[in-house]
Amino acid sequence: MSYGLLVVLAFSINLIEPVDNFLSQVQVTLNFPMLTTSLGWETAAGPGRSINIFGHPGAILLYTCIISYIIYRRVGYIKKGALRPILGPGGQKRREFKPGNPRDGRIGFGHAA
Repeated sequence: MSYGLLVVLAFSINLIEPVDNFLSQVQVTLNFPMLTTSLGWETAAGPGRSINIFGHPGAILLYTCIISYIIYRRVGYIKKGALRPILGPGGQKRREFKPGNPRDGRIGFGHAA
């Protein structure tokens, strides 16, 4: 369901022009100075790419997560207090890495590969 919601949101935000225009109102643009390398190559001063804060793909993923959480919470897939161990202290005690545990090495190696 979340993937379907992600597709609907992504297409809606990017293809429906009034929605795209509304979400594109807040943008961040950085201005960069002129640069010259030791070999004489020059890059002109000017603005970089503008980042659309509310229409950015990362923001669309965040919207999908929030909406999915609300739906799953109301349906009962996520029980009250289920996010406490993930979001903050006071929940389950976090398992620490112990060098003598052979499973820790396999997991670490798997992530590194």
